[in-house]
Amino acid sequence: MPNSITRIPIPSILLIRNGAIGQLEENLMKQGFTNALIIFDDFIFETFKTQIEERIISLKIDYFLLPPDLDIQQLIKLAFSFNHYDVVLTVGGGSTIDCGKYIAHSSNGPFISIPTSASNDGFASSNCSLIVEGKKTTVPAPDHGRNLHRNKRQQFPNQRFRTSNFSCTR
Repeated sequence: MPNSITRIPIPSILLIRNGAIGQLEENLMKQGFTNALIIFDDFIFETFKTQIEERIISLKIDYFLLPPDLDIQQLIKLAFSFNHYDVVLTVGGGSTIDCGKYIAHSSNGPFISIPTSASNDGFASSNCSLIVEGKKTTVPAPDHGRNLHRNKRQQFPNQRFRTSNFSCTR
């Protein structure tokens, strides 16, 4: 039996600690990013957009509320409708992060994941789960990116954060 080699993507930046979001602008600037697109789902948009806007003051940031249930063709079309950004960031749960990862992959740019669900492992995967011809399908999206994980459990101990198909008490 031949030896097999397993490839595991390792992010070039991985911040896992309370308050990491407060260092977002500093970390973006350290990487040389000057303009970014931040993608949210509707719940996270309402919950965290203002908090992020208040912390990023020196960079050009555009915010995008991701419509639900986009399929792969719609994501590709969306990726090419945006202006050029140095980096794409996605704040949210698994589905939202997968869509943002694929948008960044389609535009051949770096991606930063800011998961809000405790069970999110998208930062360690070069795949994403997207709707292809009406069915959830695993699609490759080779890692261009960096990842930032935010611990919200201490800040919002009684808040429920919903992700695509389930909710997780934070």
